[in-house]
Parts: sequence; C-alpha cells; structure tokens
Amino acid sequence: MTRQSRGFTLIELMVVVAIVAILVTLTVSVTKAQYSGNPRGIADQVNATVTLAKQRAVANRRYHKIEVLPQEIDLWQWSSFGMATPGGSCPPNCWQFLQKTAVPTEGLIWDATTTVYASSGYTGSKNSSLDFEIDVRPDGSTPGGTRSRRRTSRSCRC
Repeated sequence: MTRQSRGFTLIELMVVVAIVAILVTLTVSVTKAQYSGNPRGIADQVNATVTLAKQRAVANRRYHKIEVLPQEIDLWQWSSFGMATPGGSCPPNCWQFLQKTAVPTEGLIWDATTTVYASSGYTGSKNSSLDFEIDVRPDGSTPGGTRSRRRTSRSCRC
C-alpha cells in the first residue's frame, strides 16, 4: 500500500523558515551600516577614536591628541615618552600623525563643547572652522582643560 502525501513535512517547513531568517538577517545587517552618516554612527566613530587614543597612550606611555574637525577625526601622538606636558621645539619633539577617520559625506560634525547640558540640551550652530582637541595623558586620563581653537594651518606639525 503506497501512501500519497500532500503538503510539506515539518522538517521541510523548518528548513525554509531557517533559510528565510538567515536571508533577512543578512539583508538588515548589510543595509544598516554601523558607520553611516547618521548621528549615532558619527558618535560611535568619535567614541572609538577616544578609546583607541586612551589605549595607545597607556600602552606607549605617550601623550595622544584627538583633533575633531567637521569632516574628519585625526589621532596624533607626542614623539617623546613620559608624563611631561608636550612642548618644546620641533624637532626633536613633534606631534606625529597616526590615523585619520573620515566622517561620511552624509554627516557633519557641527560643533563641540566641553560643557555638559543636562536639562534643555545644546542648541549649537554650524562651526565651519571647528578644530576641537581632546588631550589624552600617558595614564589614559584626559585633563579638564580640553582645548578648542580656530583652525589655522597644519603645516607646523611634523
């Protein structure tokens, strides 16, 4: 006696559902790029650069500097070791360029501030000459005197 079956077995249905779930997961992860031009992606880039600078400062025992510009985030390290505040003539002591992280063209860092706004929020305006620096000491700490300065020429750095 042969039995003719109509429909699908439970195993066949489970395999099809699993394949569909994998395809949906891959599609969502490809279309939702982590470092796209959305504000969260740009904030993640800044945070990752600060974390990298702190890790490098502790590992290399050197001052590091993060320079936040409207379309890029640059990472620099001081050429000499130790806790002494960077200064002196270049050469022998210079800021050495390490890494440039481009901000996507869809995004733009408008402004930066060292002040924390907890209640009403920050209503900054676009600062096209933004050059905001975050210093990281060799022990991984950041001094309270984070600097913000107008962008001039970067040709003075070695």
